[in-house]
Amino acid sequence: MDTFVNAYDEKIRPLMDKIDQARAILSSSNDGIIFPNVVVVGDQSSGKSTLLEALSLVELPKGYSFLLQFPLVLRLRKANERRVYHLHNDNRKVSLDESKLNILHYIEEETKKLAGSDKNVVHDLIELQVEDPNVRDLTVVDLPGIARNPIADQPQDIHQQTTNLIRQFIRQEGSVILCVFPANVDIATLNHSH
Repeated sequence: MDTFVNAYDEKIRPLMDKIDQARAILSSSNDGIIFPNVVVVGDQSSGKSTLLEALSLVELPKGYSFLLQFPLVLRLRKANERRVYHLHNDNRKVSLDESKLNILHYIEEETKKLAGSDKNVVHDLIELQVEDPNVRDLTVVDLPGIARNPIADQPQDIHQQTTNLIRQFIRQEGSVILCVFPANVDIATLNHSH
């Protein structure tokens, strides 16, 4: 196993770093170049964020008390020390000190900044880079869950809003789509399995 890990660190890791550098440069130029991501899709409260917590080792907002309203990009990178960064559109990389800042609350506050009190889906994204010795190099996109019916003060067209956003991400060339289903549901009856 050590041979595989060493080969990965020597050959793949430098490529991932180059991809990250290219992504930072090209994403700001708006030239239409899309990099591959794992796009996580499922109904509201189907377990998407719980799965991503296990992968990223970052506590994420979940449950009906908090419904994701925007794409949350988690760029996971294996590193010797744990660090978390907020990556901004203007290529700023802001370190988030987990000893002083709860990432869960940080995401909730960023949601308020992006969406305000409005419950509509927001197309702006929040991108976090998580460096940790216990993660593998992977970029995942957590999307708002498919809303079948509006709950609380969600808009009446929330189903259309969530499905439009999901389509936008899964249509991108190179996207790997990870559908998450609750274990107690017959997947043959769910629409997003088609």
